[in-house]
Amino acid sequence: MIPTDHLAKARTSRAFLSSVPVTNANADWAVVVLFYRALHLVRAYIHNAGGNHGTTHGATNSEVNRLLSGALSVSYLRLYSRSRVYRYDQLSATRAEFDRLDANDFTPLLKHVQTVLPSAV
Repeated sequence: MIPTDHLAKARTSRAFLSSVPVTNANADWAVVVLFYRALHLVRAYIHNAGGNHGTTHGATNSEVNRLLSGALSVSYLRLYSRSRVYRYDQLSATRAEFDRLDANDFTPLLKHVQTVLPSAV
């Protein structure tokens, strides 16, 4: 995928999240979608920086650690790990947890990506 493809996927995730009210009943899946929105934004950023995000989460995570500041790297990796916990384990997120991840982890990533890719949403 090229950066514009990743940005299109991020827009699709944004549109989906905007179309479904996040509640305690579906917050776990909302976190998963929020992570995939972050994934595509970060992969577009990596691509734009001349990096290689590969085709696996491990490859992307390595590039995140290399290219993003410590706080932004931690934010991305937290979104990644929480999405895995909610997707594969017997845990459920709450609306409050979704809101915290969105405000404290996703939004700083989005703002940083927008400094080099202004069309990122």
